[in-house]
Amino acid sequence: MALPRSAVLRALDAMRPALEQCYRVAAAGAQRDAGGSLAASVVIDVDGQATQVTVAPFALGDFSACARQTLGRGRPIVVPAAAQVVAAPVAASSSPAADPFLV
Repeated sequence: MALPRSAVLRALDAMRPALEQCYRVAAAGAQRDAGGSLAASVVIDVDGQATQVTVAPFALGDFSACARQTLGRGRPIVVPAAAQVVAAPVAASSSPAADPFLV
């Protein structure tokens, strides 16, 4: 049984402020914007805890590291019977006209 998409989206939405802060700090440190997408995969164990967090390289290296830490310390997800693997693409941009993080 797969994790319900709604449960994953709620968990990511709860991490949105921390991910946005990661992006703002990384962009300020690099003195540039680097919109794009960040691919991450997270194994959710039977207790709903994120384990084995992997984040693909991103144009702002500090953002990738911060995103990995943020995804790894999120609140547990209510998980049905067994552990699941979830891939969560997150679009990132600091454009004033766009929502910085869209899942």
